[in-house]
Amino acid sequence: LRTENGYPFGNEKETISSALGKNERMGTLTKTGRRLCWLLDKIDKDHCQKSIEENI
Repeated sequence: LRTENGYPFGNEKETISSALGKNERMGTLTKTGRRLCWLLDKIDKDHCQKSIEENI
């Protein structure tokens, strides 16, 4: 879902949506990651950006 230099997934204290949002902000999502954010944003406007947890 992210490029090699992207923000890593897998922190059990952070949601996948938060990691997606950070990668979206950094521009490090793969095509599949961008599609997943697009789908989540269709369900809930700006979902990935609103889900970012800064203190993780």
